[in-house]
Amino acid sequence: MKFYRKTLRLFLFIMFGLNVFLTNTNAQIIRHVLFLGNSYTYVNDLPQITADLAASLGDSLIFDSNTPGGYTLDQHFTNSVSTGKIMAGGWDYVVMQEQSQLPSFQYYDVAGPYVLSTLIRQYNPCARKMFYMTWGRKNGDASNCNAWLPVCTYSGMDSMLRLRYIEMAQENNGEVSPVGAVWRYIRQNYPNIDLYQPDESHPSTAGSYAAACCFYAAIFKKDPTTSNFDYVLSQADAAAIRNAAKLIVYDSLSYWNFSQYNPIADFSYTIGPGTNEVNLINHSMNSESYHWDFGDGDTASAFNTTHNYLSNGTYTITLTSSVCDLTQTYQSVFQLPVTFCIHNPTIFPDSLIICPGSPVDSLWTQSFDSYQWLDKSGNIIPGETNQYISPSAPATYSILATQNGCTELSPPVYVDGFGPGIIIYRVDTAGTFFNGDSVCFGDMMQLILLQNKPGGVSNIITWYRNGIPVSAPLIDTLEINTGGVYNVEVTNPVCPGYIIYQSQLASFTLVNCNTGIDDESYLPIIVYPNPSNNIFSVKFDLLVSQMNYSVYDITGRIIDKGVFEKGINFLNAGKWNGGIYFLRTDEVVGNKGMKIKLIVTVRK
Repeated sequence: MKFYRKTLRLFLFIMFGLNVFLTNTNAQIIRHVLFLGNSYTYVNDLPQITADLAASLGDSLIFDSNTPGGYTLDQHFTNSVSTGKIMAGGWDYVVMQEQSQLPSFQYYDVAGPYVLSTLIRQYNPCARKMFYMTWGRKNGDASNCNAWLPVCTYSGMDSMLRLRYIEMAQENNGEVSPVGAVWRYIRQNYPNIDLYQPDESHPSTAGSYAAACCFYAAIFKKDPTTSNFDYVLSQADAAAIRNAAKLIVYDSLSYWNFSQYNPIADFSYTIGPGTNEVNLINHSMNSESYHWDFGDGDTASAFNTTHNYLSNGTYTITLTSSVCDLTQTYQSVFQLPVTFCIHNPTIFPDSLIICPGSPVDSLWTQSFDSYQWLDKSGNIIPGETNQYISPSAPATYSILATQNGCTELSPPVYVDGFGPGIIIYRVDTAGTFFNGDSVCFGDMMQLILLQNKPGGVSNIITWYRNGIPVSAPLIDTLEINTGGVYNVEVTNPVCPGYIIYQSQLASFTLVNCNTGIDDESYLPIIVYPNPSNNIFSVKFDLLVSQMNYSVYDITGRIIDKGVFEKGINFLNAGKWNGGIYFLRTDEVVGNKGMKIKLIVTVRK
């Protein structure tokens, strides 16, 4: 599963239907926040600094955390402490911080952000997900510079981190606490404020205070400059940092919020085979819960559902989709009418396949007063107002049929188009004999039809010799011991006149191998006599004293193996069947392995 598509998207938030929300009107805001991170969150106790800043403005931050050193988000979703805190529920925000270097690497493709976000939504349906954008190291990441040039400098590493944290938020319907962006502003405008510890990575007290100001603005949606809480910093430095958080975060809250809390209810329906049956297909967006009102007093809460009406009539189906966000609930409503008449239009045939090169069959329905054919989305097909329709391509069809002023929709029918899919065939042989090569009398040879998508396809395979069929259907391997011109055809019983695959012609000639063949005996390994019906002598004349060998038959099966000593060796072929074999020697230092054809003559 791929969890990140490396693109940035602009979200347009559009609210359809009725939107109902409840707002907290209290001046004091209380937020319950879980921090999941590592030492960047742990150092200087960032959650506590944020809580102290909130308290100075009359707000309350109730927090918990799990911050093992160097932890990644992948490790958090396998950590029982982290998952247990999420599953305890009751959080308004869950903050997720990745390992400091990982998102800046060239290939950042991990499961952690997605899995944790899914778990958060499951156990905290009203919580918001917030990603803690960290910062580039003071002078870049020297340890990974050679592997990925962008991290060689602070600016390059910081830019990659910004990009990846925005992607995490976009892909997981969350927000960003842009601490790294605040740090960059401070570095550019207040260079005397040192945000780093001596390791040029972890935050100093000023760095953690900058992060706390950023989190306060992002979580409470309030201006941090109204606070006089300076932490352990000078009044001037603290004020400068609060001002940076206001400009980068508070003044641009919508820029860092990629969550979508405006649901859009939408659905379509098809008529089912049951009595007055309607199948409802949910197309809602940005929604977590659903309420179906079928218009006859019955309701349901499933994502997709089916309903049967007890009597004919016209009913208005209403879908209300909802999403919970902190103390607010948003809803959207969408409605469609459905009518059931005395007549029941049905499409015939209920399964039609368009064969290549064949006349197109028609779909038809019973006789009614008027007709209108529809496509798979329920849209009118212009001009198709007859009892019959001739499909030109694979598609789903349904029909609106009117009788005595009542119009009812038929169940849909899918018209398929025949095709072998991605199956690609080829013909191979069990040996090296193809396109005119010679085969010895008495040899058995195999022609094999191979495909790249085995199984699940009921195709008919027919082999031909000199244009005459020589096999029954479905045989993918043909054994031959007679010369001739061979080829194979693949068809299918659904469209028997359409040839899926037809191989090229392959001609094979059988020869008398007893007269011997030229085996390039100049090689440092000499085999004689060849052909033989009993013993092969093998002369081994190389600098090395030994060489491993194997003998294969034409199916690739090893029938003999051993070690050749320098000088004369013997291969006993007395137990081998007549035919062609291959002697292969292993590669040794300074010498390549060799392959020699051995011919064992038919014994009289």
